[in-house]
Amino acid sequence: AFEWLDGLVGSRLAMYETAGSIRNGALVWALVRLPGELRIANTDDVVRPFILVCNSHDGSVAFRALNTSVRVVCSNTLTLAFRTAGADSIAVKHTERIHDRIADAQEVLGLAVTEHRRFEAHMNILAERKLRKREFESYLDKVLGPSSRQEWKDESGEVGYELSAARQQITANFDHDLQRLKGIEHSAWSAFNAVSQYVDWERPTRGSVGRDRDERRFASMMFQGGADLKRRAWSAALATAGVR
Repeated sequence: AFEWLDGLVGSRLAMYETAGSIRNGALVWALVRLPGELRIANTDDVVRPFILVCNSHDGSVAFRALNTSVRVVCSNTLTLAFRTAGADSIAVKHTERIHDRIADAQEVLGLAVTEHRRFEAHMNILAERKLRKREFESYLDKVLGPSSRQEWKDESGEVGYELSAARQQITANFDHDLQRLKGIEHSAWSAFNAVSQYVDWERPTRGSVGRDRDERRFASMMFQGGADLKRRAWSAALATAGVR
């Protein structure tokens, strides 16, 4: 299914990182690393750029390429829209002609490089945008919904809040060492990564234990509800920083 990428890898424009399948081979995927890295200026916070190519044999996912990044310090992932193409992902055409496959792959590579440059610029804007406690709470309202924080009063009239499990964990993540690296602490970038950490590593996963649970988590964080939550968190972070 991934001969389409061989031209890029063979010409050293990209490199296969890993590949696999889930649901007994119903969905197959390959992660291709692009050259270079993205960085928050004057920090050790580095993100590596990738293209995720996926295809399914059960009709659940079309043969598509997704712009993907991995934060080195914690291995959090984010799949981003190909804005230049006006879509969340790019449909890959099935073609037998090797020259057509190479041309298609090079087109996607060019779009991916453009989007990753945009992403790096946005990373730095978010890192510079420091959040007060009230702004962080407002950010979580946008990501999780206001119902994730319920106000209550005791008999003396003192006000408190009951937080959802997700909100509690993300708040704890925001204060974690991974989000307090020099140069990014208490920023919109840290707030986004607090959500990403929750989705990729801490969000409850339905299903049995072991491999089935791991496959469900992977599908969620890359293609389904978890990926949607991370994209919503990214959009909310950009809005908080005034990026349109």
